[in-house]
Amino acid sequence: VHWEKQQGKSKFVQKEITSETATDSRYLLLVLNKAERAWAYAMDLRAADKQGREVHHMMRKLRKAAIYGKQFEALCAETADDRTALEAEAYASWLTGSEHLEREEWEPALERLSRCRTVYDELSKVSEGEEQRVFER
Repeated sequence: VHWEKQQGKSKFVQKEITSETATDSRYLLLVLNKAERAWAYAMDLRAADKQGREVHHMMRKLRKAAIYGKQFEALCAETADDRTALEAEAYASWLTGSEHLEREEWEPALERLSRCRTVYDELSKVSEGEEQRVFER
């Protein structure tokens, strides 16, 4: 986050998080938090009465969550270990599949959610104890 002075007014200039700037694992958490926040807000809107603009707003939040999920997946693929990259791929697939499901785009939803399930099944095979139980759910 960076504030830039411009003729006496403060103007927010968001810095992009790339693999070059993500020197610490906390940078990955920033992108993950954005995805989680957008998804949670969309689910909150979905629980409310579905009316025109609220449905549109929910879809936009789901789309943002999917975009942040893909960004998280790309960052993990470049900077994290293989296991974390696989978990990020499954998470991004789940977010994208959820978005397609809400839009009633059945084929892409099935494809993405199936990929998510496949990755979680493979992760459960190589995990032990508590992690294995989490991936099996």
